[in-house]
Amino acid sequence: MREFRQVMVVLFFGALLIPTVCQATESDLSTREVLVKYRSDPHVKLIRLNSGVSYHDVIGGYALNPAIEYIEPNAEYRATLIPDDTYFASQWSLDIAGASQAWDSTTGDASVVIAIVDSGVQIDHPDLAANVWVNTDEIAGNAIDDDHNGYVDDRNGWDFAEDTQSPKPKFHDGWTTTGIHHGTVVAGIAAAVGNNAKGIAGVAYSATIMPIRVLDHTGHGSTLTVAEGVQYAAENGADIINLSFVGNTYSATLAGAISQARSQGILVVASAGNDGVDLDVSPRYPVCDDDVIGVAATDSSDQKTSFSNYGSCVDISAPGINMYGTVVYDVAQGLTEYYQTGWYGTSASAPFISGALALAKSHNLLQTAVNLETALGETAFDISTLNAGYANDLGAGRVNLSALLQSEQLSFIPGNIVVSREPGASPLLHVYNEAGDLTTNFYAFAENFTGGVHVATADLSGDGSKEILAGAGPGGAPHVRIHSSSGKLVGSFFAYNATFRGGVNVTAGDLDGNGTDEILAGAGNGGAPHVRIFNGQGDVIGFFYAYDPSFRGGVNVAAGDVNGDGTDEIITGAGPGGAPHVRIFSHKGVLVGQFFAYPTAFRGGVNVAAGDVNGDGTDEIITGAGPGGAPHVRVLNKDGALITQFYAFDVSERTGITVGGL
Repeated sequence: MREFRQVMVVLFFGALLIPTVCQATESDLSTREVLVKYRSDPHVKLIRLNSGVSYHDVIGGYALNPAIEYIEPNAEYRATLIPDDTYFASQWSLDIAGASQAWDSTTGDASVVIAIVDSGVQIDHPDLAANVWVNTDEIAGNAIDDDHNGYVDDRNGWDFAEDTQSPKPKFHDGWTTTGIHHGTVVAGIAAAVGNNAKGIAGVAYSATIMPIRVLDHTGHGSTLTVAEGVQYAAENGADIINLSFVGNTYSATLAGAISQARSQGILVVASAGNDGVDLDVSPRYPVCDDDVIGVAATDSSDQKTSFSNYGSCVDISAPGINMYGTVVYDVAQGLTEYYQTGWYGTSASAPFISGALALAKSHNLLQTAVNLETALGETAFDISTLNAGYANDLGAGRVNLSALLQSEQLSFIPGNIVVSREPGASPLLHVYNEAGDLTTNFYAFAENFTGGVHVATADLSGDGSKEILAGAGPGGAPHVRIHSSSGKLVGSFFAYNATFRGGVNVTAGDLDGNGTDEILAGAGNGGAPHVRIFNGQGDVIGFFYAYDPSFRGGVNVAAGDVNGDGTDEIITGAGPGGAPHVRIFSHKGVLVGQFFAYPTAFRGGVNVAAGDVNGDGTDEIITGAGPGGAPHVRVLNKDGALITQFYAFDVSERTGITVGGL
């Protein structure tokens, strides 16, 4: 048994000095690297100790510094996937979990990204290459950080273990089979390409893999590299982050990175570990961190494997023994196979769950992380009677893919969604129902008009049925057209002088609480940020400027009850040439809130809408990147906190996306 020593880490709360005791193993305490977090700096500092200086020597001095939030060893993590020599020809795990039935609904969506934070992935593997994430904003090999994310030439991910752009495994003296193959095996279990007449099929075989290398050629990594990998995944579009490794020591650095990712609506999945221990007695990390979905391993009889850890840190169980996997191929190193079977470990179980969540997300791209996790647990197969002695220690049960894809949690979206493309495309509108199915499409203006369409919905008569509002985009007059939900034209008017050719942005809301909606208009590009309020007959009943009146990028508008007071607020987004600045006004034009929906350096502006996406009775704010941006839809609350996000069209498009809630 490994011995633990009590280590005092001092945290400061106001003027009080409060010592917090954390556990660290002797090996962690002997580390030559220490992480220090200053209260005034969002970044963690790595300090390498001189020879002869111990962790105990430095902690006392740092603990007396009131500028420091915490100090901790740069602890070690190790991979939990272990190969053996037994070969099995079939993927029993997919069969027992009902994958084929689930695939009748979806095999995954390329817009759903699983970050494989691990020992690297062979990105040119024949059964992985087609699903590997591509950073379309980065030009490969030009030694320039084209997308300004802080990483040069990160076309397919990043290697934090060696600080280089290639996330492939690296061969160095002393490399191990686990260290080289681990990430590639994990990636294949989650999302190896399926239905391609070769190799294996991943759980979500049409989803996307984002390779991030944080473990070295022996399968070991540190707190800092892992935390950096998690942060990179969160900042670059991951929907799910897979962590198939464990460490013995709690890290505030890693826990903070995970918490930040979860606050952005990203699901974090971690393996329980292979020591066969009770995690309530001997916790492991990151599986026991808050905001993590912990995964234990089961066998083909739905029994806990002998090696799997267990306890309250486990949220779900998944197959994790005799697994078939994609492996690294390198003839020069004596690796002459693309596939091997016999892999086992909770490292194999975690990506099975990551793949399951990717399927669920693909089934309903609007669904929130909370609902996805709830559906995962509610639909799990009960294995309690098969695991006497492990009551409540294996999470909700063994994952059931077929039941997961039928969960009511995934089909629930209160309200329909109307979308259209930005300038450059035809004025074709798509209307989706609550199940995510396309119900109708129609042209809002002449089919050859390519100025784009701004869309919104309104109950103009108080009959409970919503109409679709369409405003002509750039190049068009400020023409507002009103359609029924089936696409029939029922009215139209000009919101500004008919000679203006910047188009018009439109929305509607019940601003006065009388049961019928008012129409709001915002001048298009080339106009001032002038918001006008109309009744259902097109009469002006109010107006104000949302931004500096001298700005000529126009203003995008939306309305929704974002604070739960029973009346709609007015939501604005800066037009092209402006930052993605979202503002919230009362019905009288008084500013009550604001935030940035995308990076502040972006100058394509931001399109806005509102709707009760998560069914909590209060409207969320829906944003779409403006011209020059990807078709990236985000759902946020009134304070700007991210609830969920997805790409509505091909991620490589750069015409932006217009959004609306019905």
